Amino acid sequence: MRRETAHIRVSQYSTPGRWARLKASNFWQAAFARPFEDKANWKKHMFVLLSYAFGLLFLVSPITMLIDDALSWPVPLEQMRQTSGVLTDVVIQRRATSYFVITTSEGGEQRFFKPALRKSDLRGLVGQRVTVWSQTGFVLFYGQIQEPREIRLLGSNRNIFRYTENISHSIDFDEKDHYWFLAMLAFGLFLIARPVWKHRNRVVETQQSTERGV
Repeated sequence: MRRETAHIRVSQYSTPGRWARLKASNFWQAAFARPFEDKANWKKHMFVLLSYAFGLLFLVSPITMLIDDALSWPVPLEQMRQTSGVLTDVVIQRRATSYFVITTSEGGEQRFFKPALRKSDLRGLVGQRVTVWSQTGFVLFYGQIQEPREIRLLGSNRNIFRYTENISHSIDFDEKDHYWFLAMLAFGLFLIARPVWKHRNRVVETQQSTERGV
């Protein structure tokens, strides 16, 4: 009885976990083990790492853009969200999407993200009341956001960003840029899949077995 119990315990501990099974799978070996087996071939290692890095970049960027397009497809201004309040802050970011903050009469704050803020004179309007027409969009690292389409200074006919005149151009642009997004996705998948496909077979083990006469 003790021998059977000991045998069961040994079997339980000898069973590999999910992580061990994943690392032993052919996909993991082809993607992360076999391309780096030759320690002296640093050029090959660098090429594989760059292929993965650029492939991931070409996957993440178009996916983010496609999600943003799906959420913010051009619609008439009347169908957009309208927010009125005081412009309290304008944040210009070089390595991220710039945004400005509107404080409503209820005291709530709403951020609006737009890359073109660098070229606008919105900073000079801080403290003034404005109306913003916006749509829900998507930005990496921020998730769902509000994208301003038109900003109008209350008490005047001045528009900081004008949307109505560009709606037809926006529709044409969104229809055409999807082909570029799909091309980027295909190229990203190719960059990632190429090293995996190249090392899908256990070439090293086969050569060693042949040398031993198996």
